[in-house]
Amino acid sequence: MKKNGKKRQNDRVLANFSLVRRIAYHILVDLPSSVIVDDLIQSGMIGLLEADKKYDPNLGSSFETYAGIRICGEILDGLRKSDWVPRSVIRLLREESRARKHAEGEKLRPVTGPEVAKEMGISLNEYQKKMGYATHAHVQSFDAVSKNNDECSGIYDRVKNTSALSPLEILEHNQLADIANIVLEKMRAKDRFVFKVYCDEELVLREIGNLFSVSESRACQMLGVAIKEFCAGMDLYITGEFNA
Repeated sequence: MKKNGKKRQNDRVLANFSLVRRIAYHILVDLPSSVIVDDLIQSGMIGLLEADKKYDPNLGSSFETYAGIRICGEILDGLRKSDWVPRSVIRLLREESRARKHAEGEKLRPVTGPEVAKEMGISLNEYQKKMGYATHAHVQSFDAVSKNNDECSGIYDRVKNTSALSPLEILEHNQLADIANIVLEKMRAKDRFVFKVYCDEELVLREIGNLFSVSESRACQMLGVAIKEFCAGMDLYITGEFNA
């Protein structure tokens, strides 16, 4: 019986994945171009999973309404904790990070700036200029972003009233469980395990941390990585770019 209850909960989460995407894209419209929708979707997924755990049907509202408010709140909360960074800076930092990791993987030790510059195929002077630009890039505040149930209710209502499901989203609803399983199987083993024990076994972060002998904050980071990988896989599948 308990297993069937968990299956219903999992189906409920999967059935509302498109709601996360619609709310994320709706919020994105009012944000600067530097904001990446994948980050909003990741935050929204956390809100959906939390809504699934805490939903009480006796409160009177439907799960979709309750989840919509939690999804929106989590996205706005994530924005308040973040900074707006130009896309060019984000790309530069990712490029530098990939080059550094690749060089460290080959040398099996921490690498220096000149070594990273060489890995990136640029001069040390150019590397230093790029990093200086990234370091001093102008960052905008999210003070204007508020988080309250009234605002989130309004956003959810607009999404609900204006976002009819497209044929692709209808197909997504009908085949979502199969798609999710395919995506999960392609995930890294550790990320898949973390995602499943959080969703299926309903372990809290402290318990996940105990499984890996890490702190609760580290377990939170691990879950974030797993959710991000899952969301990215789902998006790739929906857009037809996923390699099964």
